[in-house]
Amino acid sequence: SGSFRQTIIEIANGGRQSRSALTNPEMDCRTSRGNVLNRQCYSQQSAKSPYRRGAQVNVHEQRYQRYRQRIDTKLRSLVSRTSPKEVNDACRYVLAAGGKRVRGVLLLLSCEAVGGDVRAALDASAAIEIMHNFTLVHDDVMDNAAARRGNPTVHTKWNLNTAILSGDVLIGLAYQRILNTNTK
Repeated sequence: SGSFRQTIIEIANGGRQSRSALTNPEMDCRTSRGNVLNRQCYSQQSAKSPYRRGAQVNVHEQRYQRYRQRIDTKLRSLVSRTSPKEVNDACRYVLAAGGKRVRGVLLLLSCEAVGGDVRAALDASAAIEIMHNFTLVHDDVMDNAAARRGNPTVHTKWNLNTAILSGDVLIGLAYQRILNTNTK
């Protein structure tokens, strides 16, 4: 639907609609081949997102924020508080660090676009975000990065072994969420 397309374009543009998409509903920001967002679309964007300006939030931004909040809530509920405490604390730290959650939101929007139940897709959405965070933890170890998103990395805050193990726990948790997804 057009609403779905506009939401995807806004997410890709960092929350901004293109001016031409606002004035010309036929403009769908595709290349001549029809499959990729083009530079013209980006150059015609408004300067700032209405959400960032503090003006009334548009319907697409509201949907994005609602789905993002659902994903964050789901992620907070997943990591065990049992032992090994240090590894589980590191996993909670990684998942609580925030982020745009674009991958998970796109999954929920895709589910909605084909008439699926967004609640049933929430585990799959969480799995994608967990998998992404797993790769970031291991990437930080490989790059010996000191910070991510302005916070100390897991191997900096704890140690190298905890970082590797927490990444391993995260990938297991991602697979568990996929297996928990109802695909009727």
